[in-house]
Amino acid sequence: MKPLVRFILLAVILAGCAQKQQVDLLLSNGKIWTGDEKNPWASWVAVKDERIFAVGNNDQPFTGDAIQTIDLNNRLMVPGFNDSHVHFASAGHLLLNINLLDVNDAAQLINTVKETTERLPAGSWITRGDWGAYEAWSMGSSGGKNKSEFTPHRNMIDSITAQHPVLVTRYDRKIGLANALALDFLGIDSETGILKGGLLEDALSKIPEKSFDQLLAESKRALEECRKWGVTTVQDMSPPNQLDVYKKLKEEGALTSRINFSPSRLIEYSEMIEKGWVIDWSDPSNPHPAGDEWISFGTLKTHIDGIMGARSARFYEPYSDNDVENRF
Repeated sequence: MKPLVRFILLAVILAGCAQKQQVDLLLSNGKIWTGDEKNPWASWVAVKDERIFAVGNNDQPFTGDAIQTIDLNNRLMVPGFNDSHVHFASAGHLLLNINLLDVNDAAQLINTVKETTERLPAGSWITRGDWGAYEAWSMGSSGGKNKSEFTPHRNMIDSITAQHPVLVTRYDRKIGLANALALDFLGIDSETGILKGGLLEDALSKIPEKSFDQLLAESKRALEECRKWGVTTVQDMSPPNQLDVYKKLKEEGALTSRINFSPSRLIEYSEMIEKGWVIDWSDPSNPHPAGDEWISFGTLKTHIDGIMGARSARFYEPYSDNDVENRF
């Protein structure tokens, strides 16, 4: 038998053996985009040990066994999306606590705060929210220079937050709004409820820390949002304790997106090393020097001034819509 014939025969035999094997998951009857220029479309995908095991079309159906089978009903399937810039802990907080990103007037603030009080148990803190973010970004666009920033007052929310201490912040974290309960807890006398500068920073530091279960619930809600939009990998910049949350989620089988973690400050990176969250890359005995396939490390985020979206980044030239703030 000639060598080429023997090779072709062996390939056919091996392919047949692969088709007969048991896989963990079979996705069938779909319109599957593979990303392969030569074979861009497929009808089924078989997965084994968290890896794509085989791909094919209906003219060559999968003949092996599958522990789980999902009928795609001719729906489109594509590789998962990657979100390259996520503050996962903050996203979970916005989803389960309060989201004020699109709030820029009294009516919107009152409605959103009221909805939040109806959803959260009595005694729960309502914090952050980042009001005015979308409006501020639009002010930097053409036609947005005549818009004005919204500054709330505690009398807008005191009557609807009798059972919830509130300390929400503007998108740039330079201004906060506290209700009567929060002011009493903090020992601050303020007629307007508006806190700024060091007073705000001190107040934020005194808010009781969230329980681990609360952090876990927020991350589960954020992962739910990821699944909704097909996001299967994220590059996250969150506080160090978020890693403990990811570990727990992985143990529970609830970590449905792969995480590449980036500590956002040098001091946080040092804390990660001290707690053993970062493995010694110089030790060749470590099989996964940058984490594992679900939780990995390798990047660092830091900055020395601020960010452009909040006009807190400093430049030698003025911002086009503000000729005073943040110049060197």
